[in-house]
Amino acid sequence: MIDKLLGYVRTIQQYFSTAKGYHDLKDESFAIFVILVTMLLVYLVVKYIL
Repeated sequence: MIDKLLGYVRTIQQYFSTAKGYHDLKDESFAIFVILVTMLLVYLVVKYIL
């Protein structure tokens, strides 16, 4: 089980070390950031304005 998990991690690391993988990582990181900021803004609006 652990060997399989480590294989997945190694594969992901190899993918992110490529140009396309690095670009995808940047895009996905930005998308996660936008989602978190949106969630924070919605929380603040609901808590303090509504």
